[in-house]
Amino acid sequence: MSSNEICQESRKENSRWKTIERRCKAIPRLKSFFYIYDLEKGCRIIAGFEALHFCMGLGLVTLLNSLLLFIGSKWGHQVCLFLWIYITLFTTLISNVNNTLRNFNFTQAFITFPSLALEGYFALVVVSLICKLHEKRDDCISYSEMHNKKSTEQI
Repeated sequence: MSSNEICQESRKENSRWKTIERRCKAIPRLKSFFYIYDLEKGCRIIAGFEALHFCMGLGLVTLLNSLLLFIGSKWGHQVCLFLWIYITLFTTLISNVNNTLRNFNFTQAFITFPSLALEGYFALVVVSLICKLHEKRDDCISYSEMHNKKSTEQI
């Protein structure tokens, strides 16, 4: 592979990431949790809420999920927040499919739809926190790059 091909491939990958970044910025984001708490505190409340009701869920998986959310929101580990989203989607999907196949009736639907709406809101809070942490990281990187350029120019 020649250097021109490598450069072209790198440019294509760069443009893909820029497209993804533009789409992520277009997603509406929340600034707070229930208009009272900031996103970090809201994620910790969600983690506590899930941990208290883990008997109703899938037991240890739900408890692990709560710990991931708490760690991710407390110390800003985006990997933990992404894992929380994946596990939440998976457990919600599995539990709802299981309940639907077992016995679906009006009362089941009456409980399922608000539960799904609440899980969707929780996921939106976590996604907003991930975007906020990502923007903070980008701001820090751009500040350090600007600072490095200034110090290089002075030399």
